[in-house]
Amino acid sequence: MKRKIIFFDIDGTILGEKSQKILPSTIRAIKKARENGHFAVINTGRCDYLVEKELKEDIGFDGYLLGCGTSIKFEEKDLMHQMLSPETTMEVMKELRACKIDAVLEGEWGDYIDEFENMHTDLFKKFIREKTFIFKKWDDPDLIIDKLFVYTDKNSDLNYFKDKFKHVFDFIDREKGFWEIVPRGFSKASGIQYLIDYLGMNISDTVAIGDSNNDISMLSYAHTSIAMGNSTKAVIEMADYITTDVDEDGIENALKWLQVI
Repeated sequence: MKRKIIFFDIDGTILGEKSQKILPSTIRAIKKARENGHFAVINTGRCDYLVEKELKEDIGFDGYLLGCGTSIKFEEKDLMHQMLSPETTMEVMKELRACKIDAVLEGEWGDYIDEFENMHTDLFKKFIREKTFIFKKWDDPDLIIDKLFVYTDKNSDLNYFKDKFKHVFDFIDREKGFWEIVPRGFSKASGIQYLIDYLGMNISDTVAIGDSNNDISMLSYAHTSIAMGNSTKAVIEMADYITTDVDEDGIENALKWLQVI
């Protein structure tokens, strides 16, 4: 069988939505696919800082497309990294506050939040409290970011913010007021093209597996798209195949359908 390059989202795809664990069947299936000669690559909205040690060590991947295509690593090589300039970052923070938009600024070396008392919504405060890792602050002297994750409500002036930065960012609707904001032209799809160009592979060799709206770009771009059973409606409607839920051996069943294991 011709070698395929398979791109995996993390949250809701590799990592269980409810269990927050990686199934033994997922580990077994991905390892077997690699043993059979196929490339396995993470393609996530997370920056490197948030990629679990378990993913890197217990499973092992050939490469990582991080931050919605803003950082690309393959076989221990750093191929590309797009960061926001300090000037743009400062302007973004100013307008976020003015527009009453709560945000996590995401970078390769940390996630950054404003002071708690400056947050506007109880929902975002709850979201922050539920995270188990330590956030850095916007005034961190080493602040360097690749992208943003924001929350808006009826008091937020999202339209102004989007118009202000329409030539700087692309906006991904994560539903229920949450938005992922990425440097314009960068996406999980652009990361796929960059990597297959680097490897000398064709788009016909590509497979994408995901579950949420920020996976749509890679699912629509890859030759074969697989939706997890727990996917959003938009993802399910456009996929070539729908596997079982992430916590119901979804990855193993997907790779069996794909005939790479």
